[in-house]
Amino acid sequence: MCDCCNKTEKCCSKPKRIAYDLNNQIFNLKYSTFPCELTEIKVPLDQYSTSFPDTPRYLALAYGGRIFSKPNSEILSIRSKKCRVEVSISPIEPKNLFTVFQPPFAQTLTSVVQNPICKSLINPNQNVMLFIKAKDSEPFSGCFNNIVPVDLTTKTSVTVNVLYDIKNKSGSSPNVYGLPSPNFFLKFEGGPGGISWTQVQAVPVLGSWVQLTFDLTLPSTEGAPVIATGNVFSTITLIPDNGYVAVDNTPYHIGDIISNPGQVVVRNWA
Repeated sequence: MCDCCNKTEKCCSKPKRIAYDLNNQIFNLKYSTFPCELTEIKVPLDQYSTSFPDTPRYLALAYGGRIFSKPNSEILSIRSKKCRVEVSISPIEPKNLFTVFQPPFAQTLTSVVQNPICKSLINPNQNVMLFIKAKDSEPFSGCFNNIVPVDLTTKTSVTVNVLYDIKNKSGSSPNVYGLPSPNFFLKFEGGPGGISWTQVQAVPVLGSWVQLTFDLTLPSTEGAPVIATGNVFSTITLIPDNGYVAVDNTPYHIGDIISNPGQVVVRNWA
């Protein structure tokens, strides 16, 4: 029996996470229980003042597609119908924070958000990364991470889960680099002797999670025709819709990045 709603379903049996942004610092919010009907969440913001003394007290909480925010307040409270939910926070690992580059706009960080299609068999994880290609940004706009090296010494492939918005317009305009549209561009940089490895794949479906598999034994499509297998790289770069000049702010959700054999997590936001 569920304690919070008196139903027989095991709706509260598994703790779940959602993400929120505390003045551009990304954190996970973990429920000790997860009621069928969210009722009230209280988060005392003053608890962050000792850990983050230079951070203004501002919290934005995303839940069910809605954003609740309350600046300069001791407590953020969200009310619905039933019991109170205990919460705890923990920073998301820096290795999973990507820096956005999209001239002429300033660099920012990607966001970590709830999976918009969490019942997907391809990507059932609660959290995913969100990259937004800004309107009129350069066609090579994307994001990169160089916190933790990517070891592909014994790896022969990498899979990436991606979700492109159903309203994506990249296929209706010419690609300035002559690439298929929509597409997903993967690049490993900073290998031995400064080598890099690049591949791009078409994204066949909009509005659903798609798993793309990149063969690391194929030669790079840019620069020297090296292979990625057998090397360690310092940086991973992702460019959704490389070559597309966005006509509006275009969202891209990115899930697990896994190397094989061995199912080794390169990056994920679960």
